[in-house]
Formats: sequence, structure tokens, C-alpha cells
Amino acid sequence: MADGPAVVTQTIVDPQAQERTLTARAPAWTEYLRSGDGLVPCSSGSSECLVLSINGNNKGEKTANNLLLDPARKVPTLNFLGFSNSSASNFTDVELTIDVPSGFDATALVLPKATSTLPGLTQYRYSITLLDGTTMTGVAKPGDTITQTKDSPMRTVKLYPNMLASGAYTDRAESCTTLVSDNADCAGKSKMYLQGSLAAKYDDGTPVKGGDMIKTLFTITIPSVRMKDPQPGELVTFTQTVSNTQQVVLEEQLVAAAGTWGQQGSDKQPALKNAGLLSTMVSVGGNPTTPYIYEPIFYYVLPCGTVYNNDPLTWPNSHGGVTGDLEVTTFQADDGRQVVKIDYTGTGYKYYTQTGATNAVYLNNEPDAISGTYPWQIYMVRPTTKIDTKADPTTPPADTTYVQGADKDVYLVGQGTWTINAAKETRTTELSQGNAADMFESHTTSNDLSAMNSLDAYNDDPTLMRFAVSVSNNESQPLQHIREFVAIPKSTGDSTFALNLTGPVTFDNLNGSGTSLPSYTVRYSTQPVAFTTALGSEPSTDGYVEAADVKEWSAIQSLVIEMDTLPATTVMGRFILNCSDETLYQDAQKSVALETGLYAQKTDGSAMQPLVITKSDKGVATISVTGQSTVIARLHWQVDGVDHYAALDDLTHSYANNLDEFPALGLDYPTHTSGMSSADKALIPEGYVMKDKEPTIIGDASAIYPGKGWTTGVAVPGTMTRYNYNGNVVQYELVPKAVLQRARAYNGTLADRFGGGIPADAADEQRNPQELADAAYMRALSVDGGGAMARLSIPKISVNIAVYHTTLDDVLSEGVGHIYGTALPVGDPHTYTVLAAHSGGVQGMLFTRLSEMRQGDVFYLDVLGGEQGYRITDVRTITPERMERTLQQIRDAHQSGDATVTMVTCMPIGVNTDRLLVTGVRAPVPQSIPAASTQRDGTLIAVGVGVAVFALALAAAIVVRRRAKRRHGTRTR
Repeated sequence: MADGPAVVTQTIVDPQAQERTLTARAPAWTEYLRSGDGLVPCSSGSSECLVLSINGNNKGEKTANNLLLDPARKVPTLNFLGFSNSSASNFTDVELTIDVPSGFDATALVLPKATSTLPGLTQYRYSITLLDGTTMTGVAKPGDTITQTKDSPMRTVKLYPNMLASGAYTDRAESCTTLVSDNADCAGKSKMYLQGSLAAKYDDGTPVKGGDMIKTLFTITIPSVRMKDPQPGELVTFTQTVSNTQQVVLEEQLVAAAGTWGQQGSDKQPALKNAGLLSTMVSVGGNPTTPYIYEPIFYYVLPCGTVYNNDPLTWPNSHGGVTGDLEVTTFQADDGRQVVKIDYTGTGYKYYTQTGATNAVYLNNEPDAISGTYPWQIYMVRPTTKIDTKADPTTPPADTTYVQGADKDVYLVGQGTWTINAAKETRTTELSQGNAADMFESHTTSNDLSAMNSLDAYNDDPTLMRFAVSVSNNESQPLQHIREFVAIPKSTGDSTFALNLTGPVTFDNLNGSGTSLPSYTVRYSTQPVAFTTALGSEPSTDGYVEAADVKEWSAIQSLVIEMDTLPATTVMGRFILNCSDETLYQDAQKSVALETGLYAQKTDGSAMQPLVITKSDKGVATISVTGQSTVIARLHWQVDGVDHYAALDDLTHSYANNLDEFPALGLDYPTHTSGMSSADKALIPEGYVMKDKEPTIIGDASAIYPGKGWTTGVAVPGTMTRYNYNGNVVQYELVPKAVLQRARAYNGTLADRFGGGIPADAADEQRNPQELADAAYMRALSVDGGGAMARLSIPKISVNIAVYHTTLDDVLSEGVGHIYGTALPVGDPHTYTVLAAHSGGVQGMLFTRLSEMRQGDVFYLDVLGGEQGYRITDVRTITPERMERTLQQIRDAHQSGDATVTMVTCMPIGVNTDRLLVTGVRAPVPQSIPAASTQRDGTLIAVGVGVAVFALALAAAIVVRRRAKRRHGTRTR
């Protein structure tokens, strides 16, 4: 094709010997050229001038052309394909064929994009045969995606481009990544993508297995031209086939790579907070075939003189919006360095490596850090995913305590250095180490119940608390006559506690620094030290003795560290005070601070300004005690005398000791099944229901607490949480449903027993209440062994009280009584129950406010954990002599309907001449009646009851002129 209009210029000499210029113009034109013979496009007669290319789903150097067998993961591109024409001919009858192998679930083909490298190619006709025999035909444009029309994989793909011009070519057919498990299209590249996934089975139904080899064929055919057959040398139809064989690999065969990144600010002083960070990141080397590492464990080995700041990880690793539920812990290696462990074990998380800095930990420079440059490392342990260590083939660490003893599948992810530059000054520094701290830091904590760090000394004795004092002379001249006084922390009020020395001061020379450190002496006193900041003065050392002369370490109140000289640019290592808190178990929310004073002379004999650190100063070291008590909940039942339990995990709560109130039952711990979650209710075994009583709190009688003078205990609702609440159990008792079945059986005998009467006041010949002699009645619906059968709740008038068998005096002094001769309150249709209680008596409110109830109001009965709701349909007042007849009439009126309950009490209060009857009919909860937990007393009033008002037993008033002594009886519990 010409670039533009053709112009021809010619100069001639005419017969008169004159030169003349002739110019001719013509429009642009197109002419397709063929080779000389019109049959063989490639000069050698071979197929080398028309080239096909095909590659697998990744370009890994070590494991190129691998396919991951993972049904849960789709591999977007199975094969990359391309073609080119370097002949002098243009072709319009090209046929491209892809033979898709069994084992590929090929779902789509992406065509090369329209580019200047494919001139004249404007469309592809296609014919695609699916596994089920279906043929797809059509026309597609460059860049289109041809997708299967049925849920059957592609098996043969034929493409007919309208033009394959001379010099045309696609981009090279290869993946843009080494990754097997996260293959993606190459954005902007013009090539073919065979897309889909690796199938679980071959077409014949046999499973695809790791190690299988799967081959894809790619063929070009041009019917109009010829090529020499390599064997006989004869001309045949032009055709060329290339193939790609890929191996099926399992996820554990994949290789990942990761790198590290450390950053430190320009300020490298000791005591600097957030001085820099260490993190992992994408590897700049290596040859990974997967971007994922399954459940790795990282060990960040921090440089000397630094500690983790304990903030949450910065830039936590995530991919696709998912962040692993990792665990971050710390421990101290044998060489004294702190290690931050980032552990994904058991989370199912696949750590994503193709990212920038991630899982960064910020470091604090320790106050007594020594000037120098210190190495750091990040190791990883992962037995499932292999790691490419090509960039740094380092063996596992010589100090295996860096990785908690792991001796295989350990990889050095990366390493670097950290610099400390101390100011040229004299310093005294303090550090602390409570039982929750792995390292010495300025402010640490101790747990009141057990050691929380990884150090054996603390696990052996959780009361151990340590302070460290260090003296640094970073100036150019030595110091003389050095005296470092230390006050042993003692309690000064309710917010502090006392520490006792457990032995002599020990010394740590800070990782071998200063091999020729000066000698020192430590002496002790049973008297407190009086610090002074006056220039030229210092506390007296009278009465201070050496360790050999100390009679009782707990009596020591101060000590002094003495040195004759401290050379210039020398850091005297840590002097460590080993202390004990003998009342640790009760010291939550308390703290102690270390007070010190450094006194010295300069080279010329003049006094150095004293460096005194008091408990209010910025540089003071402290230990704070924290702790919490965890109270669990469980169900308890018996089968043939054997105890069984089920944990109620969602009812396990923790409370800060000496800070949080252990709540009243009914708040964190429901008192009825109506307040429990559906998951908790589902744990109640078939055939059992919960007793109608508050749960029991069981203390941990086997507990042992750190310190002296502790006692075990039982949590008391409504009190401040104490150390011995930890491990307590809130236990819910279950009883067999047979109790309910016995109650129903008893209700079925009422008509035969009482002939339609309600003999609540029946007595035998000795005038003893008849119900006490009725063993069947007393056993039926006895849910707690004490006569309780249910719990009555009337939210409107703030009633929530147990219902007991009988209406004897001792019953009505405690709660609501069940009137003998009426149905036990199981809530079944056609049953009628009568309940009675005092009003206006010394027993409490009981039914005192029953007169406030109106038709439409609701009340509830909880029987063996089942909530029954009742809506009031009848409120009436009668005289005592009409009682029994009226109750029978109400029963008869409702005997064909739902369960009915009548509540009875005397009125007016203090006069008791009448009887108030409030009747309700059962309705479903919550469809017709809201759950009891949603109801409140909106008109709570105080009812003053004079102590002169005597309680009248309702049962004594059921029948006129019945003598009280007939109802005197005692339940057997």
C-alpha cells in the first residue's frame, strides 16, 4: 500500500534541444504481492516465515508451564497464543485451529486486539465445538471475547481471520507473570487468551492428578499455498502445528517469595518512641509461582537496644478485602533480643506477597541503648509453602531461639541494620519488667493472676517484678566517685503496692558492651533514702551494708551502687533489682514507680549536678498491675446419676479486677431460658428443661493465686470483681421433662379426684391440710426440690416471684401459692389454675398492686424454662363466701378454650373484706403477647406498709369463718 498519491516527474529534451519537465499524479492504490511462483510463501520452502507461538499459564523460570490443581481457584488463562507472518505475501484464507485438551474446562477465548501490527485484520469467523458436540459459529471483532454458550467446555476452536498481511504479528504468546495460582490477562497486550480452569476430571471421568501432563495444540493452515514436506520434499498444503505441555501441580509444590523493608528516621537517640519500623513486602528477587504463603509464621528479630511498641500492626496483610486473624506475641531470645512473632497458624489465611510494605511493627529505642549499629532479621517458618531463597540462600539461624527452636522449613526473609546515636551527656536511666513484659521498658505491666511473658523465671514465680538502673557517661571526660541511690518501691496509698527485694542486685553488661567495665559495689539499707538535688550534696551512706551482711531481704528499703570511676564514652550496664509483690493477687489497678538519684564528681573534683528521678518525672520507670476475672457459664444435668455439662460460650464474660462490678444475675447471665440465645437453647438435651430458679454460682475451690494471704471465693452479684472471681462458673440446672409429664398426668385426674369441686381448704379428721397428705400432688411439677412449680411475672406491677405448691402460711410468706384442686400450670388447653398471694403484708409487695391490672394487660408464667403469656379478660371483686363458687364458674366458662389462670388476693389492703380475682387466658408469645423481657413497670410506685398491718393468709379467707389453725402446716422440702 502506498503512503499517499503517486507523483512521477520526468525531464526530456525536445527536438529543439530544449529540456522539458513532465509531471504526472495518480491517487494512492493497494496491490497485494505474492511470491514469485504464487505457491510457496517461504523462500526455503519451509513454514518458517509464518510462526505460531503458544505458552502455558505462567512464565516461571523453575516451574514454567505448570497448572495448579485447585478446584476452588479459577485460573483465568490456560494458554497464551500468538502468530506472525514474515513472508512477502498477504493471506485471506488462513485457518487457525486450537485443539483444547481433555482436562481443560475452557470457557472463553479472547482475540488479539486491533493494532497497527495486524493491518487489515478486521474480523474473525469462528466455529467452536464443545465437549457435548454443540457447535458455536459466528463473527467476532479483534479484542472480542468469545464465550461458551452452554455449560460445556470448548474442545476445538477454528478461527478464520479475514486478513493476515505481510509483516503482521501479535505480541509474544507468554504470561506476564511467573505466578501459577494468580494468573491474569496481560493488560494492553495483543495476543490470544484461552481462558477457563483446570478441570477436576478428564472427559472420560478419570480424575486429574498432580504430575499429569496436559498438551494443547495450535495449528495454522493456508489452503491456497504450499510448503515442502520435510520427509519426501514434495509440496503439500501449508500447515504448521505447535504445542504446549503443562504439568499439573499441587498447591504444596508452588514456590513463593517475600522480601523485607526496614525504615529508621533521622533521629536515632535512645529513648525515642516509634523510632522506625520493620516489615515484610514483595520480593525484589526470587522466582515465585504463587503469590500466597499458607499460614506462615514470621519472626521479627529486633536489633539490640530496641523493643516493639506493642501497637497493632501497621498495614496488616490483606488481599481481596480479607485480613487474616493473626496472633501477635513477643518473647526474648537467648541473646537478649526481643522477637515479635506474627502467627497465622490455624487461620486458613493465605498471606499475600505481591504487595508493598505490610505487617509493619514500630520500634522504640530503649532509654539505655548503646551507640552502635545492630543487625535485625526477619525469619519465616512455613512447612506447607516452599519459599524461593535464590536471592539469599541463607541457612536457618545459628541461634534457634529466634524461631522458638524450629530447625526445618525456616527461611531468612530479609535482614538489615539499625543505628543508635546517643547524645554526649551523662544519663541515668530506669527500666521495668513486670510479669507481662518480655523486655525491660520504661512502663510495663504485671498480671495479678499469672505471668503473661515467656520468661521461665516469671512462670516459676508470677510475683517477680524487676527494675533496672543504668548509668551512661557519653561525655569526653571520666566521672569519679559515682553513687547511684535507689529507693525500693513501697506502698504510699490505695493506688500503690509494696515490693520487696528477693536477693542481691544482679548485673547485665548489655550484650557484651564494655569488656573492661569498672568495678562496682552494691550496698543495702533497711532505711529509706533521702534524695537531694542540691549541688555538692548527696544522701548519707551510713548504715548501708554489703549483700553478705543482709539478714532479711524483704526489710531492705534502699540501696546504693558505688563506682570509683566511670570512663568517658562508657555505658555501665544494667543493675537489676529482683523484687516480689507478695500481695499481687489483690493489687490490680495499682502501680509502683522507681525513684533513683545519681551523684558524681567531674575530673576536676567539682560536683556534678545530681540527676534525681522521682515518681512524677518523665523518665521514671513504672509497673502497673492489671487483671481480669473470667466467669464461664454452663448447663448441668444428670443421666443415671452421672453429671453432664455443656459450655455456654456466649455467656462467658471477663471483668476487670478491682474495677468492674460483677453484675446482678439477669444482666450478663439470664435467669430464664427466655433470655438465652437460640444457640444456648439448642444445647439443652432432648428430654430436659431448665429449672425455674436462678443459676448457681460455683467458685474455683482449686485455684492458687500468686502471693501470700489469698483465699478462694465465690462471685457475689452486684459487688466489685475480685481476683477470686476468676474461674467461677454460672451453672444452669436442667431437669427431665418427665416432671412435666407427671404434672399433665396429675391434671388428668382432677375431675375424678375432686368431682368438679375446688377443695382448697380440705382437711383430714385431725384437721391437717389434705394437700400435704397428697403425695402425687406434692411431687408433681416440683422443679427445684423445694416445692416451687413455676415463676410468675407481672411486669406492669413489678412482680417476679416463685409459685409454690399449697397455700399454707409458710408458702404465702415467701411467694405465690397454688390453690389445691386446680390444675398445675403447665399451660395446656382446657386447664384452669388458681394462684393466691398476700397483699399489703410484711412479706413484700406480692399482689399488693394487683388492683392496678386491667383487661388487656398481660402476665407470664415460666414453667421449666417455657414462657407462657396470659392476657387479662376478667377482673372482679367478690365477697369471701362466694369464692369457691365463683372460681368454679370461671373454670367452667373457659374449660373448652386455652389455659386459664386466676390470681386471687384480699382487698382493701389492711381491711381484707373482699377478694380480688384477676383472670387471664393464654395467648402465644410473641405473636399475640410480647415477650416478658420487653415489658416494664411504667408506674412503679412506693407503697408504704405500716409495720402494724398484719399479714392475713389468703388461704384462711377462702371459706368464711375458717379457723387459721386449720391451715397451719409445713411443706416438706
